[in-house]
Amino acid sequence: VEVVVCKLLYYLSRQKCFPREREGTLTKTALCIHHLLGVMADFGNLLRDALQQDDDQLPLSGLDAVPEDEEYEQLKNWWVQELASPGDLMPYNDDIMSMHLELLDGQEHIIEELLSSGGGGNNSLGDDDDVDASSHVALEVSVYRTEMDRLRFLLADLTRTRLAKIERFALYIRGSEEMLRRLSKAELNYLAGYGKLMEQHLHRSVLQYLPKSFRAIDKPEMIDGPNMDEYVFCHVLETVEIETGYQEEDSQEDYADIHEHSAGTSLIVRYSTIKDHLDEGKIALLY
Repeated sequence: VEVVVCKLLYYLSRQKCFPREREGTLTKTALCIHHLLGVMADFGNLLRDALQQDDDQLPLSGLDAVPEDEEYEQLKNWWVQELASPGDLMPYNDDIMSMHLELLDGQEHIIEELLSSGGGGNNSLGDDDDVDASSHVALEVSVYRTEMDRLRFLLADLTRTRLAKIERFALYIRGSEEMLRRLSKAELNYLAGYGKLMEQHLHRSVLQYLPKSFRAIDKPEMIDGPNMDEYVFCHVLETVEIETGYQEEDSQEDYADIHEHSAGTSLIVRYSTIKDHLDEGKIALLY
């Protein structure tokens, strides 16, 4: 029953009461309530029929057929990759970020419309009808707010994780063309401002007291970058070949060993050996 209820709420919040087409029109309150009541009635019939059958024959095929939100899955995958990568930044996806910010704004407008209607704006309705309508509106608002809270947390934590990496490896990112291409315009501005403030702080606190030859902070040997040889958990999405290098004791010679891993395999490997496969979408990090 819990599985059915969860899928019902997801279906209402993502499919019925907020259309995927974004043409400036928002769902009307009456239409939302109509969809809500219709789906709840179908759910009641589904549950009534299910109780008369064996558990193995529970008719969930209709709810299982609800399509997944591909954009949200992309956003969630981006978030996981940022959390799992050892200081490396994932490419910024402006389309996914903008779409979900617009989605939040649209849901806020819908909640305002629902609350302003109050479910009791029609004086011709009886007291019982007013109570029922208000209950339906409260349920819709609760579903929307739950969805918004989940999305806000994901967007905020994704942004916070990326900014933490920028602050920690500001000098390294500033000197790497590859890393700069992975930043958004806002993140580039943040990096420039943060780097300037850090230089001023270091100069006032330490560098001004040192000889001029020791005041440089942008030399490669002085810059702290992410540890690309850190071990990570990953899941293979497509068959790939991963090169694992090692060095024998009492020897300066490096040895390379290439292994093929099929889709569905989970591994613990050094990040540097899978970075290219990760960028190509053949491997996903696990967190």
